[in-house]
Formats: sequence, C-alpha cells, structure tokens
Amino acid sequence: MDKVYFIDTGIRNSVINDFSSLDFRNDVGGLWENFLLTERTKRNDYIGDYSEQHFWRKYSGAEVDYIETRDGLVTGYEFKWGKKKSRSGVSWQTDYPTAGFEVVSKESWLEFVM
Repeated sequence: MDKVYFIDTGIRNSVINDFSSLDFRNDVGGLWENFLLTERTKRNDYIGDYSEQHFWRKYSGAEVDYIETRDGLVTGYEFKWGKKKSRSGVSWQTDYPTAGFEVVSKESWLEFVM
C-alpha cells in the first residue's frame, strides 16, 4: 500500500476539503507526518544528503513512518504528535536489530529537520 505526501499541505487540505484548526481535526498525525517528511527531504537536499527514503509496514499492521538508508546504515523514524508510545519500534528492531530507531515528537522535531 502506497503513501502519498504533499509538498504543500494546503493542497492536501484542499483535496480532503478540511481547513479546520488542529483542535478539530482527526488527521493531525497525518499532517504531522507529511510536514516532517517534507521538511526532512528539503533538509537532505540542501545539505546534499541523498539517502534512500522508504516507509515500512508489516502485514500485522506495525509500521515505521520513515526510513533512511545512507552508507549501509538504516534508521527508522516514528513521527508522534501526541504522547502515545510507539509500539512499532519493538517490531522494527526485532526484524532489523542492527538498524537505528528514533521517535520524532513535538519536542524533538527541530533537530530532525535541521
């Protein structure tokens, strides 16, 4: 199953016809994920980091939002807007024990995109 991201989240909002404030949206996690992926892509392009970009999902439903592969090193990133713990990290690290894993939250996002 593919994921679709928009460089401009205003276009995304227009497609789904939802311009509500974050307090009234049921897709805040999707907006957050889209924003972080877009900003990370811009950052990587700016610094000349042409890492491979992927996402990971198992048939069981476990997923990691964003994967970067660079120089043989693989790191999975889970994007969390709220305080819920990521359960996918355990599954990811079980399947890929040598890969890195990080949760990107409202508190840590700036480091991820800078």
